[in-house]
Amino acid sequence: MTDFQCGQRIVCGDDRGTVRYVGTVASAPDPTEIWVGIEWDDANRGKHDGTVQGVRYFTCEHGFGSLVKPEKLHAGISFVEALELKYRAPLSQEEEQKLQEELYVPTTKNRKLKIELVGMEKIKEKQERIDELADVSLPNFKIGVVNDEDTLRSMNLSVVELHLDMNLLWNWSQVCQLVRACPQLHSLALTSNRLVPLTGADSGLDALKQLKLLILNDMKIDWKQVELLAPYLPNLEELHLCHNNLTVIGEESTNQQAEESTEHSVDNLIGVSYVDVFPNLQVLNLDHNRLENWRQIWKLSKMPKLSKLQINANGLTEIVWPIGVEQLPFHPFSALRSISVNDNEVANWASIDSLNRFGGIEELRIRDNPLNRMVGVKAARNLLIARVKSLTLLNGSQIRARERADAEKAYLKEAAKDMVDHPTVEPRNIEERHPRFVELSQVFGDPRESSQMTSSASQTLADNMISVHIRSLHADSVEKAPVARKLPLTMTVKDVKVLCSRLYKVDPSKQLLSFREDQNCPYPDILDDDMRQLSFYGLKSGGQIWMELKS
Repeated sequence: MTDFQCGQRIVCGDDRGTVRYVGTVASAPDPTEIWVGIEWDDANRGKHDGTVQGVRYFTCEHGFGSLVKPEKLHAGISFVEALELKYRAPLSQEEEQKLQEELYVPTTKNRKLKIELVGMEKIKEKQERIDELADVSLPNFKIGVVNDEDTLRSMNLSVVELHLDMNLLWNWSQVCQLVRACPQLHSLALTSNRLVPLTGADSGLDALKQLKLLILNDMKIDWKQVELLAPYLPNLEELHLCHNNLTVIGEESTNQQAEESTEHSVDNLIGVSYVDVFPNLQVLNLDHNRLENWRQIWKLSKMPKLSKLQINANGLTEIVWPIGVEQLPFHPFSALRSISVNDNEVANWASIDSLNRFGGIEELRIRDNPLNRMVGVKAARNLLIARVKSLTLLNGSQIRARERADAEKAYLKEAAKDMVDHPTVEPRNIEERHPRFVELSQVFGDPRESSQMTSSASQTLADNMISVHIRSLHADSVEKAPVARKLPLTMTVKDVKVLCSRLYKVDPSKQLLSFREDQNCPYPDILDDDMRQLSFYGLKSGGQIWMELKS
């Protein structure tokens, strides 16, 4: 084949690339011979940057380019060929043998009765009913050619979901041709295909309007391409744009001072180019890009139906709800209920506190961020639950009412201690550090009113001691009377477990401790962090520490 076109995808052995030049080469032995300039996907396959002996034939990164004779290249197979290969492939030798074989069983009159092989009908259906397939998956079939519309139309395809990942499709015209051939299609996956960029003067894209789910991962497309597609996707509900090296959403702001500012106010949102497309989009997946600045994510805040946002592995350092947002003519992220920021660089609790301003975040995924590593997984979970009022699901795990109450009480005590230990800090700064303190105090009471919540600087040794009763719920010692002990508030939970192991002969690693102000306390404090001091949990004299086995 010599009629290759620039932008076309090709394969040569196991290597794939894109045609960047078709024509003669001055330094070739035969100056009239046609060569094809290829930009390879793999840098190890290429030799240069499109320049040969001082003559530039095309442009690419150094080491990705080479000139190849056309006969060594292959443009891939057609969509129909791939469909036939997978869903109407010739029977294997074993299947063929079963079809030809006639099985008989003897009858009472010593005659042979022919029986039908179990499963043969399914094999026949596999061959004959391509037109009834609802879910077609053809990944890595090297599809580079789309059949003419008459051929496709004659197949009467009933495809609803079409997966064409890792093929050789190379322009949107091919994609639209396939969509038109599948009138029931609503989900399309094109991961790792490399399509020629849209220009804004493209035709035939109206076929895309039937799509509700579109996957464009690892396609080297930028947000400008996304916005050129948007008018043709009015019914799209779910869009995936992972691994596209995106750094910018929408147009860059003309307000350079605002771009460089670290102040989070609505004034610094002047010039933001809000995304005002995809009126029905509910799910947006931007995982594994380079959207490091929350300002870029904020540009999505005008999308009216966006309920789930995934921005994992972007290098994101913070989540911000700017001051003065109420001045905007719309409510930002009004429909957002789920946000995923796993594997980022979020390191401040103010980012978590800001989620309360979004109005209804119910699900949060935030694994592998500095926040988690600073305090530990368990403590981080408790703080995340306590600081975000509306959460019902955290890192895929449901938050039950008891867990929330325990987390909020522990957080309230820690916040109170912070206030007592820093009495000169302005109230406004305290509220910024602990924005839920007043709200939680109204529910559980203000811990600062406790006699134990005094400044650590003024505490005497006597003030630092509490009198409690330790009680065992273990089967071997449950009948023993509670043991009275005086314990320093600086004692750790781990030390208390060691004490219990001496009293009740139970391995510390198997113990679960809880504190009750009195025997009828409805919400006991679970002492779940071995390294925390008793003062962290706000223990006070007259209460009981219960020891039981972990479930």
